[in-house]
Amino acid sequence: VSGLTTDQIQMVNTRRLEDLIAGKKFAFERVDGALAENKEIRDTLFGVSGHRGKYPQCFIADGTGGYRFVGLWEEIESLVDCDALPKEVLDSNPNIPTFSRVR
Repeated sequence: VSGLTTDQIQMVNTRRLEDLIAGKKFAFERVDGALAENKEIRDTLFGVSGHRGKYPQCFIADGTGGYRFVGLWEEIESLVDCDALPKEVLDSNPNIPTFSRVR
């Protein structure tokens, strides 16, 4: 996230992402890319995602110091939408990405 953004869409999408993750009861860490003390992790995460200065971005820490990029808000929203597909559709199409399948 960025505490300095004035882009209303980014601000709303950041809140939506945080609400989604909190609602799923996942532990998460909010990293404010605008803070000088977060420069190193910010640059690392931008390198993983390939998106510099676009927020919010969502990552999964692998426990060994590495990160996997899940997506920007639009991709996360699509993953959540795909979770709502009928079970039989998801069962017969295991390659459909969903939020529940992200690991």
